[in-house]
Amino acid sequence: MQTYSSIELVKELGQSKISDIVRLLLKYESPKKRKTTQEQYRIYLCEISREIGHFKVDDFGILFFEEWLHDFKNRKNRTTFNDYSKYLNKIYGYAYNLRLASHRIIFPMLDEKRGKVGRIYTEAETELLFSFMNPDLRDQHIIATDCYMRKMEILCLDETMIDFDRECFVLRPEHVKTGSRTGLGRTIPWTPRVKEIVFRRFNPSRSKFLFPGRFGEGHLKNNKTAWRLARARAGIAGRARWHDWRGTALTRAVHENRLAIAGVAAVAGLSVPTLQRVYAQPDVEQLRDFVGFDILKKTS
Repeated sequence: MQTYSSIELVKELGQSKISDIVRLLLKYESPKKRKTTQEQYRIYLCEISREIGHFKVDDFGILFFEEWLHDFKNRKNRTTFNDYSKYLNKIYGYAYNLRLASHRIIFPMLDEKRGKVGRIYTEAETELLFSFMNPDLRDQHIIATDCYMRKMEILCLDETMIDFDRECFVLRPEHVKTGSRTGLGRTIPWTPRVKEIVFRRFNPSRSKFLFPGRFGEGHLKNNKTAWRLARARAGIAGRARWHDWRGTALTRAVHENRLAIAGVAAVAGLSVPTLQRVYAQPDVEQLRDFVGFDILKKTS
């Protein structure tokens, strides 16, 4: 446990402000993951500090939390707000461990959309969108759907993560969203399509990254502009995220081959319970096979 000077925090039990705890978290407990995770950590904590940082830790309870979140939802255009509960729990757990709060509060997840799959693209939508993607986006799409990889995992691929001998990607702990807690990364085998992309794209004399940025400096930072353009040209209406390609591939994988669910989870970097809860939920048409069971016919 870190030690802190009296200048850094108010020592009276429950008298420190939420902003004080946020400041300590940012200074001493920043996650040692990839930069995008660190940036997300900073953004959420700073936003919470701006919104409710003036409250003393013992004065802000679940009732205040529900009132604040209701008002906050009316001011923000977001799909889910469960991350604010998660980071508030982190703040209060940290404050309680440092004995800056008289009791620990567990803020509930109030958003019903937690743990839901996004859009599942149909085959027609997939073919249409693919036809309007630029070459880089097409290659990223194939890796996302064949290897169940997240966007930033794909864009950050460099020579240290490409194993030509074993024909696989080897992701280090700092480059994956999950696995960091146990210090593990992921090994992802290539499909024939992915192998062709890697051998065609990778050029160490130009860049160490599979998807280099402008002028070969660093890796490509984002594909939002290209994705929005492809989506607009294809005329896809409604909410359509790039991340939903991974969700589409995972959903089809677990529905078509449930015996391999542990293998799919290992490649995707998910726990088996998470994969089952989020992606293995059957839809109405699949449930139709389990109703109307003729007992007399089956037993005769």
